[in-house]
Amino acid sequence: MAAEKKASNSMYWTKAHDTLLCREVLALEPYKHKKGSNEAGKIWTDIAQSLKNCQQLKFKLKFKQNLSQRTVRERFSLLQTRYKEKEREETRASGISPEQDELNVLLEEIAEREKAAEENREDVNRKKENDKVTAEEM
Repeated sequence: MAAEKKASNSMYWTKAHDTLLCREVLALEPYKHKKGSNEAGKIWTDIAQSLKNCQQLKFKLKFKQNLSQRTVRERFSLLQTRYKEKEREETRASGISPEQDELNVLLEEIAEREKAAEENREDVNRKKENDKVTAEEM
């Protein structure tokens, strides 16, 4: 009985919903902040609110009420995982060059920007560490 109730409350995401989610992620860039930080959480909340208020694509009313920061964050994480696995498979299979749809293009762009943001954070941390060492030596 509990499993039936949970299944009826779950959100059904279409490709259009996923594409809209990725557009919002690309626009608001939650990956620029450390995972789990308040700043990143606020951005995920903004993304959820933006999806709720979207006029182009409607979410069903009962799902719209459950559309939270956690819901969009988990869905995006699932999309990223699937995309990365697909990329690994395509890399292993030589000669495959499938057509890219908008969702895959968005996920690829997000992955590149996320990697650049992570490298930038690492550079900032290294600089802080070097400054700290220099200050201690003086």
